[in-house]
Amino acid sequence: MFTILRMSAFWRVRAIACLASRLPAAPRSRGNLLRSRLMRAFLRHALCLAVVVPSASEARPVGYSLKTLQGPAGPQGAQGPQGEPGPTGVAGTPGAKGDKGNDGPQGPKGSDGAPGAKGDAGAAGAPGAVGATGPKGDPGPRGVAGAPGLKGEPGSVGLQGPAGTPKRVERYTAAANSNGVATFAWPACATVPDVEVIVGWAGDQMIAGGVTSQSLSGATVLVKRSRGTLLLNSSPFETAGSTTVQPVNIAVRMICN
Repeated sequence: MFTILRMSAFWRVRAIACLASRLPAAPRSRGNLLRSRLMRAFLRHALCLAVVVPSASEARPVGYSLKTLQGPAGPQGAQGPQGEPGPTGVAGTPGAKGDKGNDGPQGPKGSDGAPGAKGDAGAAGAPGAVGATGPKGDPGPRGVAGAPGLKGEPGSVGLQGPAGTPKRVERYTAAANSNGVATFAWPACATVPDVEVIVGWAGDQMIAGGVTSQSLSGATVLVKRSRGTLLLNSSPFETAGSTTVQPVNIAVRMICN
């Protein structure tokens, strides 16, 4: 629908003439004839208004407007050219910094760079530890035997040494006193004698001893004998002291010059 009075004068006349031409022909009855006359009078009145009022901006009906049925929409016109861009607005306040994004995938390995210049030689290192001794090698082949040497001249006879003192090997026996000490005496020797105690037996007991002192002409021996009854808290030997009932004798061998 559109308002006729808002159109230009030319188009208003054309619109009213179009409406008059489209009035349907009604049968010739009294009611139809009255309605047709009223419609034609209305259109003449609208045509007069269209001619008298040059445009809608110069005169408009007060309180009402004449409207008619809206015609079909015409085809869309061609798109007009793009207008000039408007001026750039004022830049807004920068927003807050966003969170750090996730790390991207690792890129492919690049090509190897050119080798760098040779560096200076480092200081000499400390000498290493001496290695373990290797196994002994096999003996080498025996060399060729040399020619035998000439026989030497016999040497001169040396001087005869002094006559040696005859060696004395003597045996002596003595009885131990009540303290188990036996004293020996012999003719004086030229050198310190070698005195050896001879082990003996008295029944089932072993008689032994040790030299406690000696000189060129004698020696002293401490006599020991094995115990008849061995106790767990004592040694296997005891001092062999002589008694009037049972004397203890010990023998020694003396060797000297």
